[in-house]
Amino acid sequence: MDEKSLEDMLFPVEPAQYGDRYRADFVALFDSFVESADRVSARRAQANSFFLTVNTLLVTAAGTVWELSDASTNWFIALGGILFSIVWWAMIDSFRTLNSAKYAVINEIETRLPIAAYRAEWALLKGRHKPLTTIEVAVPFAFMLLYAVALVVGVVQRLG
Repeated sequence: MDEKSLEDMLFPVEPAQYGDRYRADFVALFDSFVESADRVSARRAQANSFFLTVNTLLVTAAGTVWELSDASTNWFIALGGILFSIVWWAMIDSFRTLNSAKYAVINEIETRLPIAAYRAEWALLKGRHKPLTTIEVAVPFAFMLLYAVALVVGVVQRLG
């Protein structure tokens, strides 16, 4: 992080300087920020669904083309699938980074609230919870492997 700490960036104005609305505005902004973290998670689920659907269609198309013995088209499908899976992986990583930052901010804000539910939840889960991202990234890599195998088999068939 830059010269300013997270706390300095989050709380640039002291409650006495802010005025009577400090507590109400603080809680409203916290609620809004937690909602924005939930929206990012929902967009992440939608993106995963989209990429899974398209990859499933590409694998189906590759299988159909394979049956028709059009090896050159299969190469394009496999290469396209690999590129598409790389984009999927990059999006998962982007969502992970964004949500990590959001929850770091939420945890910092909780230091000024009467309870710290998010911080407590993560403390309870520590060591027993596998982050969703760890599981999520396996899916695009599995598709990349599948496409790479199809590509190698296609090359071997073409040469053989």
